[in-house]
Amino acid sequence: MESKFFYWNLSYKRKIYRTIGSLPIIMLVPIVLYWGEINKYANILISSMNFFIWIAQLVYNYKKYKCEENK
Repeated sequence: MESKFFYWNLSYKRKIYRTIGSLPIIMLVPIVLYWGEINKYANILISSMNFFIWIAQLVYNYKKYKCEENK
């Protein structure tokens, strides 16, 4: 029986769903950092890096899903 709990066991379609599902957490990061009174520039840097990594993960999984779908 294949476990669907672990990220690396998921299909690319399920990885896309999980990535999209993590968007609220990504949106909360700047707010939490602001409340933590972290330096403004560090907040911007961490938040933007987090968002760009999220976008890259979404694009990568989508491309892999399309390749997997065409097989």
